[in-house]
Amino acid sequence: MALNLIPAYFILIIVLLLSFGIQVYCARRVKNGEDYALAGRGLGLLPTFGILASAGAFGGMTLGSAELAYTVGISAGWYACTAGIVLVIQAQFLAIRFRKASEEYEAWTMPELFEKWFGTGLREVYAWIYIPVTIVFLGGAVAGSSAPIISLLTGLSVTTSKLLAILIFASLIFAGGYLGAAWQAFFILFFVYIGAMVAAFIAIFLAGGWGNLSKALPSFPYFSLAGMGGMRLTALVLATGSGLLYDQFFWQMAAAANSDKTAKRGITLGGLIFAPIGFICAIIGLAVAGYKPGLKDPINYIPEAMVAASALGGGLFIAGVLFSNICCGTVQFITAATIVMRNICCRLVKRSLGQTEEVWVLRGIVALFALLCILFNLFVPGTIIGYFLLMLTFGSSLIWPVLFGLFRDKFLWITGDGCCWVSILGFATAFIWSIVLQNPFDLDPIFPTLAVSLISNIIISLMTQNTRKEMEKGPGQFKTWKKNNIERR
Repeated sequence: MALNLIPAYFILIIVLLLSFGIQVYCARRVKNGEDYALAGRGLGLLPTFGILASAGAFGGMTLGSAELAYTVGISAGWYACTAGIVLVIQAQFLAIRFRKASEEYEAWTMPELFEKWFGTGLREVYAWIYIPVTIVFLGGAVAGSSAPIISLLTGLSVTTSKLLAILIFASLIFAGGYLGAAWQAFFILFFVYIGAMVAAFIAIFLAGGWGNLSKALPSFPYFSLAGMGGMRLTALVLATGSGLLYDQFFWQMAAAANSDKTAKRGITLGGLIFAPIGFICAIIGLAVAGYKPGLKDPINYIPEAMVAASALGGGLFIAGVLFSNICCGTVQFITAATIVMRNICCRLVKRSLGQTEEVWVLRGIVALFALLCILFNLFVPGTIIGYFLLMLTFGSSLIWPVLFGLFRDKFLWITGDGCCWVSILGFATAFIWSIVLQNPFDLDPIFPTLAVSLISNIIISLMTQNTRKEMEKGPGQFKTWKKNNIERR
């Protein structure tokens, strides 16, 4: 049956033109690297919560939740809901601490703060770990959830559609930087959430109503909030909580806000708006499982089914998913480029970059990441949620140095080298458990990763008792760095 894609094309063209217009306008305000990477530290409330609500609801959270719900039911909604709740909690206790630390030490990235807190070792570890983490996330989860929609709209193969998605993300961030991405996300917010709600109603209609759906599917796991199982749900909570805590995405959003109040309120509002999107999209997957069982690849079927049922409603849905992916992809590109530029490039060239040089180096790194994500897509298969959870798990051991640094008055007993080795051991555990051993005992890698990291912290703290008295005198590395910085000025 021929699909009526005219409404979808119309919405896509209008919003893409709007997005390019925003990028061109914001590019005029980019004078240096800080303008490009942190919006000049002047991001207001609307773009702050807009960037979180839109980018957070990327296709991995929308189509990914629907894909998971096809097999486990409504409990797939916890995937996004957990992330929203974690972000609200982080906003209350960490957003202002992040922002103050960024201003105090003139840091753009988390690795720079690690150097101030613990020494150079951990800074380099974080920066190098973040590269594969970003490639897995962008090349797998974000591009993967864009592919079915681009394929539907263009007739291209799924693989080619993934590559095209990556190029779209990179091109939309190239000019306007973080400010352009933030305002773009705010204006796209409407399409993301209206589209998801409309698609949920369409899916229930196709299933013959909620009553018929409840008869067609077993109550467990499909209608149980614990349908995915206790261990899997626990792993999801741990991976999401630890991943969002160490991720540069949250950190850079707080650092770019124009005030402490904006950082806290913006992230809180974004988390609250973002939390329900998983359950809305889980209803879509649940309904499709009711009237179209046995699909091998439901994620490629869902967009087409929505458009076939309602050209306008389906068009809103696929446009919303694609636009949220654009928001997420552009933001993730700029955060990764900022980390590489500040923590790898500047150290390799062994000099400070000029203002114009910073902007063009950042743009060059964005292009390089696009190429690496394309190569990843060509050679590494996987599911959207699998990619996302793997990304969170890989860096989960970094939560310990983040917490030790932010609450350093209570955790002065861990040394810099200690935090460095804890993070390396955690990353190695996640890689070996998930990639080499293929999750033995059907145990999610987040459990051994966090366990190894925690045990390592305890052992290292016991081995460094002789440094505790010296460290308890005060955060000496902070004082020394601050003194030297003032002298340089």
